[in-house]
Amino acid sequence: MSASKELPRTSEQAFPALFTIDNSSRHESKDSTQERSLLSRLTPTVILINPNLDLHSLTSQIEHVIATSPNAGEFLGKYRSKDVTETVKEIVVKWASEGRDSRTFVRETLMTEENLEAVLRMMAVGVGKDVFDVKIKVNEKKKTDEEKKAAVEKKKVDDRKKANVIRQIEERKKVEEKEKLAEKKKQQPVQEEKKPLVKKPGDAARAAAEMVAAEKEVAERGKK
Repeated sequence: MSASKELPRTSEQAFPALFTIDNSSRHESKDSTQERSLLSRLTPTVILINPNLDLHSLTSQIEHVIATSPNAGEFLGKYRSKDVTETVKEIVVKWASEGRDSRTFVRETLMTEENLEAVLRMMAVGVGKDVFDVKIKVNEKKKTDEEKKAAVEKKKVDDRKKANVIRQIEERKKVEEKEKLAEKKKQQPVQEEKKPLVKKPGDAARAAAEMVAAEKEVAERGKK
């Protein structure tokens, strides 16, 4: 029976690790206040780490996860400008206090090319206990004069389109109000107008003559 193949040591194997994005580092960008309010996330994200990685490879791996993983995405981040990118500024390991003497063991370690391998091998021993705290730099692509000019022209076109839409909506409302008013008038009962009495010339004289004749008739009847 052949001897069983020796398994690689735990420290040589890839191990899962958690990382969080430092909240304050996201506010160092030159983005607008609205965009800065979107750049915050504290939920830990899991990645698989090879202890033989160099610092550049580890940084690139974390940047890729930040850019592509839904677990590392910030709230409403999809509405952020496409000209904004994020790169890792520094990585700090926050060590778990469990099983360690707080009087002698450090709370955190800044990762460098010199201590990287040792730090990763220590993290591999206590899988999941220690956490990468990643500080990132928010970079905004500088626009050329042509791009700025195109952006201004696009804004003017968008503003004109918006104004046209608003004007069309207002005109449509006016037409609808006129139609409603006309329909309301149709539904109301038609009232006959009272014609004013028109006095013809001679009506007063005729009335006076009739009164005189009536008085004479009454007087004659009284004599009889």
